[in-house]
Amino acid sequence: MPVSHLAGLVLAIPVAVLITGCTSLEGPESDNRLHSKRESNSRIDRPRFDQPKLPMPPNGAGRDYDSPSHLGNTHLMALGVCGTSDWAGSGTLNVTVPPGRDSYFAKVTQPGSRRDPVAWVVVRPGGTARIDVPVCERETNYSLYYGAGTKWYGEKYVFGPDGAYGQANKVFSFSEGAGWSVSLSLQVNGNLPTKGMGYDSFID
Repeated sequence: MPVSHLAGLVLAIPVAVLITGCTSLEGPESDNRLHSKRESNSRIDRPRFDQPKLPMPPNGAGRDYDSPSHLGNTHLMALGVCGTSDWAGSGTLNVTVPPGRDSYFAKVTQPGSRRDPVAWVVVRPGGTARIDVPVCERETNYSLYYGAGTKWYGEKYVFGPDGAYGQANKVFSFSEGAGWSVSLSLQVNGNLPTKGMGYDSFID
């Protein structure tokens, strides 16, 4: 059984529209609880997982603020992201993942909520993908959750109980025309602490 490599200090850099004025953030020591998460997921006594395996989506596939498949502004307002009159535009989150066998699923939610992601994207091994998120007139905050695996079961079930899952211990603040670049590879001098989480918690 492979051991997950998602926990630890990864890299998060705030970027401007033209990728200028990049700064670095300080972060605490890493949380290594995800290192054995893939093993523990498979040992939990749960009903048999019998969802059909689906083709792995291409790099960048997903749903975001500008996606034709998105439910639109009504959906976002229902999630409470912005009110009816304070839309300011969009911000960006670029996600880079390490090479190897695992593809990644990254989802952006409102702080404190894992359910009803505002946007999500699939990133293939060694790839980078962009998520556009809605930004209100006020500064808009989001949380980042992610998983990794080799078998895809769709947006709802992601990589199944054999995948590895985690979250960034940081709230990302967005403003119009600006965003973040996040590398989900372990970094010696990384600045984004992460922690592991169980499959049931991830899809709940």
